[in-house]
Amino acid sequence: MIIAVNKERRITEFNKAAQTVFGYSQAEVMGKHVEMLYADPEQGVKVHQMTIEKGQCIIEILNKSRTGKIIPSFLSASALRDSHGEVMGVMGVSRDITDLKKAEESLFRLAAIVESSSDAIVSTDLDDVILTWNRGAERLFGYTVEEMKERKCALVLVPPELQDERKQLIEKVKRGEHVELF
Repeated sequence: MIIAVNKERRITEFNKAAQTVFGYSQAEVMGKHVEMLYADPEQGVKVHQMTIEKGQCIIEILNKSRTGKIIPSFLSASALRDSHGEVMGVMGVSRDITDLKKAEESLFRLAAIVESSSDAIVSTDLDDVILTWNRGAERLFGYTVEEMKERKCALVLVPPELQDERKQLIEKVKRGEHVELF
């Protein structure tokens, strides 16, 4: 989305992507104050001030659509200057990050479930190096996260007689083959 405003923060450019995301036509917003697009108008003032003072502003913001829907966005704004270096306004390029925020929320929720589980949950990379080790694993095996991170899982948790089977399972995963739960 590309939106530009003049020194008074009145909209002078509102591209097709902005029209789609915000639900306004270009004619409806031209000349209107940009605060109508912010969930918190004070955030818009801060972004404008920072952009004028520093020449640019890169920040996550909350926008508001015509219907009142809150739209998390990643904004990169730059001051627009005339041939004499005087500020004429601000141009912002932003991206709707709603899907990214939903994915982050899901990851945080999943991480909380894993961390609070009384079951031991351990993850490794394809070289069998331990990446995560939850509290359930600490209780069951007696090792802390700090003791286990970046150690080979097989060397600590897999009995010698199952080492070859563990290696075969990892090789199957590396080849993209399905591995039955064991």
